[in-house]
Amino acid sequence: MAARTFAETLLTRIYQSVIHDLSEPPRGRRILLTGARGFGKTLVLKEVARALDDEARFFRQIDGAEGDDALESLERARTEVSARAPFGWVLLIDNVDTLLFSSAVDRGPGEASFAERTGTCLRGLLPWVRDVTEAQGLLCLSSTLSAIRIQEALELRVPPGESVRATADVFSNLVQRADRRALNPWARDAQTSAKRVLSDELAPCSRKQIVARVVEVVFELTGGHPGLVVPAFEVAQEVAKRLAEERAGTGAGEGEPALSVADDQRIRQTLEDAILCDSFKAPRHFLLSLRRSDEPTRRSAYRCLWSFAQQGTAIPLWERELLMEEGLLYQDDETLTYHIPGSLLLEQIRRVPPLSDAQEPEVSGAGARRPVVTLEPDPEQPTERGTLVIERSGATRRIPLSGGPYVLARLFVAEPAQVRSLKSLVLNQPPLGTEKSARSALQRLGVLLRRHHQEGLLENQYGEGYRFSERFEVRPLAWSPGEKR
Repeated sequence: MAARTFAETLLTRIYQSVIHDLSEPPRGRRILLTGARGFGKTLVLKEVARALDDEARFFRQIDGAEGDDALESLERARTEVSARAPFGWVLLIDNVDTLLFSSAVDRGPGEASFAERTGTCLRGLLPWVRDVTEAQGLLCLSSTLSAIRIQEALELRVPPGESVRATADVFSNLVQRADRRALNPWARDAQTSAKRVLSDELAPCSRKQIVARVVEVVFELTGGHPGLVVPAFEVAQEVAKRLAEERAGTGAGEGEPALSVADDQRIRQTLEDAILCDSFKAPRHFLLSLRRSDEPTRRSAYRCLWSFAQQGTAIPLWERELLMEEGLLYQDDETLTYHIPGSLLLEQIRRVPPLSDAQEPEVSGAGARRPVVTLEPDPEQPTERGTLVIERSGATRRIPLSGGPYVLARLFVAEPAQVRSLKSLVLNQPPLGTEKSARSALQRLGVLLRRHHQEGLLENQYGEGYRFSERFEVRPLAWSPGEKR
């Protein structure tokens, strides 16, 4: 067996309990493995594969990032599994969210093609997700998105009228019931284990005090983020080795004094240069894409992150989830406080402020044109479904609605200036049934708007009720919701 790489040694140590749990024999288990980008989901599945690839059972590992090749592998596996199913089967699918959503298109004719592709993916995945208990199998899906985020994405990407809608609902419900395992490199004792691994790997090539200082600087700069620590290893090894050789040439012994200021600066600058050049490109690119995004939620995420870096300002839920999915923010298990991992990332955020109002894709102010909101009822079922259309800065966002959210949108668009309480919503729109149903419909409409980055449209005026915001130009329907068209 080939020697383990530093990445394998590091990640198997800090995720030891997760790997051990996933490597149990298949007993009808459905597992969703989640973690931010760069946390090591692929390597964890590789370790699980080492433990479970047994000739006595059917085994297959598939990378969802391979797209059509992954779908073909799923189809072939389904035809092959029956011969070895009596002994159980193991199916590991990495990047399942990439497989499902890589062709995601929010608007225009691309939606239909996306729904068609998603339907193909779901039809390939559903038999495995559905039959895992009866077949005594083990299905492990890895994803950057959580179970609820997968469900929300499917609700948005697959319109109600699509034939694959029912399949998407079944898949979402089954994934919601999966056992969930989250990779967290900042979990209790994980950072201690990570530092010990790096120390052990550096020890053969350098002196103890040099190794201790190099490890300290690596974790100060990276915050222990695996995606930054792993690429820094070779440079850390080189600088520790070179310093040890130089000090050996001076005849200094084991009891030598602490490192000089010059030595300390050399360690820090060498590691800073290496990390910034080799492993910081992905987080820097993502930060800049958030800052420049034409989607309000993503720009808001960067603005909140920048304020947090400057003053520790609290970050709202949706922005916080997006940042944590990208590994730009984490929560300490013991203190329950949030942190940006590492001084390099913190400094990168602090030195690049958000876009000013004048630089925003949509200029704010009294003279600026408000986004225009219209509702297009479905020609065949105008009282049951339709499309909410939002025109902003030359771009058009189309949000398919049905059921309660569509009923609410009809009412808000018909009378834009009217603020309605829950009781008023129920009285004006009998299909909502009860206040509980109306509250559920409001929540679902809010989720749809947030996922399309239009969360500012639905406004809750405290103590009064709900309406579409005055910040949008809501154009009324030509008829009232109670009339036939």
